Order: sequence, then C-alpha cells, then structure tokens
Amino acid sequence: MAVAGHSEWANCSRCTLKADGKVCPIDENRLRLLGKTDDGQLARRLGDLVEIARLNGLHLPVRDLLALCANMVLGYADAKLAKENLMTCADVPKIQESGQVGKASIYANAFGANLPKRRASDRPVFRAMASFGVGEETTNAADGLLVYGKDDSRMQADFERLVSVDPIYGATAEFRAAQDAYLEGHEGARLEGGSTEFLEMLEAQRRRLYFSLPESEPGYPRWSMTAFRFAGDYLDMIGSLKAKKPVSEITRGRITRGLNRVMTGLLLENVDRIFIASSGGFTQSRVSVLCDHETPSRRQGGIGMAIKLDEETGRAQLDVSLSPVPGNSVAFDLSPIRYEFLSRVAEGALPASFSNECLEDLLAFKAKLLRKAEIVRKAGFAGDDDEVSGEASALTLNFIDIEPGGRGFTRPVIVRVPQ
Repeated sequence: MAVAGHSEWANCSRCTLKADGKVCPIDENRLRLLGKTDDGQLARRLGDLVEIARLNGLHLPVRDLLALCANMVLGYADAKLAKENLMTCADVPKIQESGQVGKASIYANAFGANLPKRRASDRPVFRAMASFGVGEETTNAADGLLVYGKDDSRMQADFERLVSVDPIYGATAEFRAAQDAYLEGHEGARLEGGSTEFLEMLEAQRRRLYFSLPESEPGYPRWSMTAFRFAGDYLDMIGSLKAKKPVSEITRGRITRGLNRVMTGLLLENVDRIFIASSGGFTQSRVSVLCDHETPSRRQGGIGMAIKLDEETGRAQLDVSLSPVPGNSVAFDLSPIRYEFLSRVAEGALPASFSNECLEDLLAFKAKLLRKAEIVRKAGFAGDDDEVSGEASALTLNFIDIEPGGRGFTRPVIVRVPQ
C-alpha cells in the first residue's frame, strides 16, 4: 500500500488548511491516533485488537502495522476526492468544500472500510481487523442509542455524551439528515435499498463507539461491538497470570461451565467440579450421561484444573490433573477464540461462525481426558468399580442427573451381570 503525504505530517501544526475553524482530516486523525483527544484510549484499544489477533495465531509484520496506521490517518472513503482512497494535503480543500470530512473517519479506516474489499483483503492486518466484525456486530442498546437516541428522552443524555460529543465523526450533519430520513420514512427510505446510506453510516458509528466508549459504560460494553465479546475477560486473565495473581472467579466459573456443557451435552451450571463423561457405546453421541471421572475445577492436592500461562505462546493453558501422581494430567491450549467459544456455550449459545472447529478441539481434549481417566482407574487411583460376589459381578455406573436449578450430580446405578 502506498503511503501518501507522510512527509507533510510534520507541518500539520502550521497548516493553513485549518484556518477559519475548518477541519483538516489528516491533522484530526493524526492527533487522535497520537492520543491528544482521548489520553491514548484509541491506541490502547487498537493494541487490544492486535494482541487478540496475535494470540489467535496470526502473524502481523511491522510493515503491515505501519500500513494500518498510515491508512488510519490518510484513509478516505471516496476515491473521487482522494486518489486510491488515501488523502494528500492537496486533497483536503476539495474534501472540505464537499462537506464530507466524515468519510475520513479514523475509526472506519482502522478496519480498512475506506478501501475496496479486494485491496483490504490483500493485507493480513486488514483481514485480521475484519475478523472482529466491528461494524457488523452490535447490541440492541447500542443500535437503539444510535437510531433513536436523539429523540428518546431515556437516551438523549447518552446520545449527547457519546455521539453528539463528536461533531466530526459522530453526529455529523450528514448522519443526522440520513437518520431523520430513515426515521420519518421518506419515500426514498421506503424503496428497496433506500436506507443503504444510513445503514452504512450506522456501521461507521459502531466502529467509532468501539474506540470511543468510556471504560465505565456498563450499558454499552465495547467488546459487545465485536465478534469476541469475552476478549476483555481473556486479556484480564492473561494480565492476572503474568502478574502471578488469581484468575477471576467469574472467568474460572465460566470456563468450568463451558467445559461441562461440552463434555456432557447437558445444560449444567456446576462451577466447582468438572464432569468427564462418555455415552457408553455410542461414541458419536453429543450427549454423554455416564460420568467416567469428576475432578475439582480448582487444583487442590495435585488434583483438579489449573489455569496457567504458556510462556512460549503467551496464551492461557488449562491443565486438568486426575491424580496427584505426575503424568496424569492433560493440557489444553486456551486461545482467545477457544475461550470465546467456551464462554458463549457457558452463557447458553452456540456460535455457528467458529463452533465446528472449536468443538472438535474440545472433543479431542475430552477424548484425552477419558483415556487418562481409564489409566488412572486401572492404576487404582479412582477405586475399583467392580464387585464380585459369588457368581455375580456388580458394575457401578455413575449417571449424571440435573437438579431443577441446573446443578449436576452423579447417581450411582449398580448393574449385576451373572457369570
């Protein structure tokens, strides 16, 4: 990607393009990227996205990160006013006269939204940024704010604080006009494709919100504007592991609940134990009600689940030990996408976009645990389930039952087999 106009950035502070209160989009984007307007929040959140992409195994060369930053500052969504969708200082007067400075939004440029799709897909960094779905992903609260906030008395204060506060890339005159046309149902808006312009603006506003929402906004969590809604928790977990601090109980409980639901196929709510279950002879069954082994969700006395930091990859790792004897544990590489899958399952959803691959990975982890449980049982650490009495052999099967509140427990059933 060519980088245009970069040699002129140093003169932005003395640029005449900002005279008479005009906005120079190049200088505006430069200042925002440098953190002059938000104390570096945009850069930190951009760093979070890059870090999640890296932890998912994507390699982003420095040249791509530099191209990303250059596009954020110089990008423009109209090739008629900016050649190759990248601004130079010579383009700025035309852009100012057109009244469409908003098409230079640094927040949309961060995802390559100013570029033709083929050009954006040629760069690994823009493919990585697109994988977060920012712009397409949203919440009812965020869309309610953007669409109805200026007229709804319950959201007007939030609209002024979070949208109108940015007259350059937020509640611009163009956005307000498109919003009014959409809400008032003008003839053009009712025609097929008539609302396309406003819906595209809505995507741009979602991208801006991801970067601009204050951290303390419980009603509008920024990670809910992405496909990785639990990525913030994952980064917090990594931070705790690096600082040698305990992982949040909420995070540990979510991991446990997700594991139990994958391993059993049941909507279990247990967060204190992990059920390693099978389905008897039906190996392809997704519902497993026979508990081969259960272990604490917290490592105690050498038994249970530990959450560790893999120093080589920087990712979290689950280590489930079935006995205190060395060699009786199974490790699982917990990448952000796998953590997202487990968290969604724990919350009662099965995300189709990446469910198959993650599910297969977890089922392979379950198979390793079942094999390890068999080794432990044969070695005598889990006790002997067979009782011989006279001419009959008794086999104890532990079935998983669920209480009304969703908590699972094992119910032993003795099966006597004549010799």
